[in-house]
Amino acid sequence: MRRIWPVVALTALLTVLPGCGGGPAAPEAVPQVRSSGPPGLTAAPAEGRWPSPADCVSYDPARLQLRYEDGAYVVADGQTQVLRLHGDPGEPTGRQGSSLAQRYRRHCYIGRGNSREDRDTFVFDYWRDPSGQRPAIEGEQDNCSEYEPGHLVAEDMGHGDGWRVKDHDHILQVFDTEADARAGSLVLAHYRRICFLGGYDSQAQEVVTYFP
Repeated sequence: MRRIWPVVALTALLTVLPGCGGGPAAPEAVPQVRSSGPPGLTAAPAEGRWPSPADCVSYDPARLQLRYEDGAYVVADGQTQVLRLHGDPGEPTGRQGSSLAQRYRRHCYIGRGNSREDRDTFVFDYWRDPSGQRPAIEGEQDNCSEYEPGHLVAEDMGHGDGWRVKDHDHILQVFDTEADARAGSLVLAHYRRICFLGGYDSQAQEVVTYFP
């Protein structure tokens, strides 16, 4: 079950900075990501601007449809599922997810191949190829927090618990492996603000990450 923290819990688990201003980081802000560990252990500089090879679902934003099934909103292009978000009927979750998907043409992932019991916790998603559309996402100002891309650290949590990428005490995402953490750092280094959509119930948790 994916353990990425829902929006309602962000204030408890993340250091949320006031406001949601900002935007993509300038290219020169891409940092060298260091890993924690014994004194003197420093990660090599990140190579490339984006994870490669990329694990992405491509779709046509003009063909997106929203449906509700099994307690979740599904945004799909025909048989291609673009995203899934848990929510009760009548909640804005589905509209939020649909607006987000319309902004792009690819929904990408890091860590979908992990074999942990709570595998969804260690899956990180991001979005590529802007469509040129910018529909408003309802409540977006409440779903986001800022961070400093130049301060990103990839840290081994120890005891086989995986890795996390953070800005000081602001934990942005947990990952299964060091390689996944480095790939996630490449994505995070492009931005200054991280946002979350979705929620969870006793059976499933669907939280989507994006960077406005």
